[in-house]
Amino acid sequence: MKRVFLLLFAISPLIAKSQINNSITSEQAASFWINGAGVMKSMHTTGNLGSGQILIHKGAYASGNPNLRWAMGITNTETGTGDVGGDFTLWNYSDAGAFKGVAFSINRNSATANVYGGLNLVNPTANYIFYNGVGFGAPATTTRSFGTKMVLFPAVTPTTVDYGLGLEKNGTYTESWYSMPDNTHYSSLNFYGGTKEVGRIDGLGSSQWEGHGRFKGWYTGFGAGPAAEIGISGTVACYIGYNRTTSTYIPSYMAGGNGTVFTNLLLNEVGLGIGVGTSGSYAGKLSVYDAANGKSTITLQSASNTRFWIQEESNIMRIGGRGTAAPASGAINVTSTGLVGIGTLAPQSELSVNGTITSKKVKVLSTGWADYVFRSDYRLPTLQEVEQHIRENGHLKDIPSEKEVEKEGVELGEMNKKLLAKVEELTLYLIEQNKKLEALEKWKAEQEAKAGK
Repeated sequence: MKRVFLLLFAISPLIAKSQINNSITSEQAASFWINGAGVMKSMHTTGNLGSGQILIHKGAYASGNPNLRWAMGITNTETGTGDVGGDFTLWNYSDAGAFKGVAFSINRNSATANVYGGLNLVNPTANYIFYNGVGFGAPATTTRSFGTKMVLFPAVTPTTVDYGLGLEKNGTYTESWYSMPDNTHYSSLNFYGGTKEVGRIDGLGSSQWEGHGRFKGWYTGFGAGPAAEIGISGTVACYIGYNRTTSTYIPSYMAGGNGTVFTNLLLNEVGLGIGVGTSGSYAGKLSVYDAANGKSTITLQSASNTRFWIQEESNIMRIGGRGTAAPASGAINVTSTGLVGIGTLAPQSELSVNGTITSKKVKVLSTGWADYVFRSDYRLPTLQEVEQHIRENGHLKDIPSEKEVEKEGVELGEMNKKLLAKVEELTLYLIEQNKKLEALEKWKAEQEAKAGK
């Protein structure tokens, strides 16, 4: 018994050094170092603010912490109100155990996590981030809406929203959104190919793209108000101006040119106007206007043939004329008053021809004819009167003179009627002369018969 007591007395200091004092009511000035696994139900750390309370070393512990790699603790002074401060923080250290910075932190008040580096998802089958949303809503100023799911850059103020991503409801449909701070050209969503910006959509909804675009369907969404719509309806490519609020069409406008010289197309309920501007008025299904040059021109050309021109200038429509430049005079020229000139820009009547007319038939519609010459009450001029008129005037009565014809021309219908009157008068003269001749022949026969007796 005496020997057992002496043995316990001898090893009791060793037993005491291998134990951790069991105390929860006060802090003990003690340290421990074990080479093995530690098991406990809970652990409390009470380090200073901004310093690691749990430090992780690579390999063995050494004085000066050259093997320190990670540390966990709390940062940011607490204000005493609103649960501000005392945030969880994870720090990282260099190969020499030197402090590098904050790698990760969680705000105690909002439970917002901050990663001070990249976030790499390495699930070999599917990488995803779940947002167990508390609701939906469009971007909001002052306070973020429930629909905000990711903030790319915080910019919430009383007048702006974040650069962010989120979800909102449109009736029974869920829609995703991307937000920019304000409704101006200065906020934009840019698209890059390498280091080159190839497209952008700004806060006003305006967009610009470096390449061309294709639209393979027709919009059937929740559009409202007037808009230009491009797409495929069935198998037909379409460009229309349409107001989806009122289900009505609106005018469509296109323009192009070189420098400050341009032309435009306006398609509205009247028809198609070329060069009429954005609100020009016109009456026909096709109207062509050239305010810059004072003339409107349509050219028709096939293959390498020279152009055939239709042009309006100085209130005259010129039709015809071949060549690469507009002709000075068309083959047919029509004035604004309805006069038509062939070979002339100054027609004097409904149809003026400066040249020869070749025709198989010409039909002139006229009122009245020269049959009045054969009426019993018609006074046939004597040949002496005809002779006297010719001597005095140099032409037949009722027939225009040479000077008059050169100046005024000849009306075919009226001239034919006058010439017919002269032919009928000649016929009456011949009939009268024939009667006199027959009477003379009869008288001669009678005289010869008397002389023979």
